[in-house]
Amino acid sequence: MLNIGEWLIRSVPQEVMDLRSQEYEKYFLGNQTGDETQARMAQRYNDYLQQQK
Repeated sequence: MLNIGEWLIRSVPQEVMDLRSQEYEKYFLGNQTGDETQARMAQRYNDYLQQQK
C-alpha cells in the first residue's frame, strides 16, 4: 500500500517533475530567489494544465 508521499510522486507526470527540477536547479545555483522560483513553478504548472485541455 502506498503512503501519501509515494502516491503524490507517482501521480505527477514526468513533464511536471522535469519543470520543477529545472526551477529547483536555478534556485540552488543562485540564479533566482525562492520567491521567483515559486512564482515560476506556479506559472509553468498553470501553462502545463492549459496545454492539457
